[in-house]
Amino acid sequence: MDWTGQQLVAQTAGGAFTYTINAGLTRTNGGELSLTYRPDSHLTLSAGATYVDSKLATNLPPEVIAAGTVGRAGDRLPFIAKFIANGSIEYKGDIGHGVEGYGRASVNYRGSSYSSFSPASTFYTKLPQFALIGAEFGIRSEYADYGISVENLTNKPAYLGVYDSIDGIRIYSPGPRTISIKAAVRF
Repeated sequence: MDWTGQQLVAQTAGGAFTYTINAGLTRTNGGELSLTYRPDSHLTLSAGATYVDSKLATNLPPEVIAAGTVGRAGDRLPFIAKFIANGSIEYKGDIGHGVEGYGRASVNYRGSSYSSFSPASTFYTKLPQFALIGAEFGIRSEYADYGISVENLTNKPAYLGVYDSIDGIRIYSPGPRTISIKAAVRF
């Protein structure tokens, strides 16, 4: 995909504020694959992968570079991971008396990215790769659903986003390990 005038974020040299620019031309190449396999009515295996190579096709305007956001043709676009993948396994089955048991486990992976186009920019932070794991287990019937789920099972911090400024780097991350219990009744 070739995109003329894509709106991207730039930052002043002193980091006092950010502003939106129209990047001359960006070029994105990539592909996506998604697979689902159901060997029987109880088990579902799913996986997906995305590869994205997104770069500036032209230099940023000279006034933007002079202000501190350096971007030259061939630089990666900020916050775009080259590789993203996910996988899950889900099982459900009758455990008797009209009650179904279910369970699901998933992993989501995101490759590294950067907060700016180039290390020559005033602010340039690497967002490291990470994987998040989740799980859910429970039982349900026609009238009720009881379960427990866990998000960020390994309780690892991850960089979903970052904001660089003169007063420090702010990291946006998913929540810590979160365990939820649900009880739903239909009547």
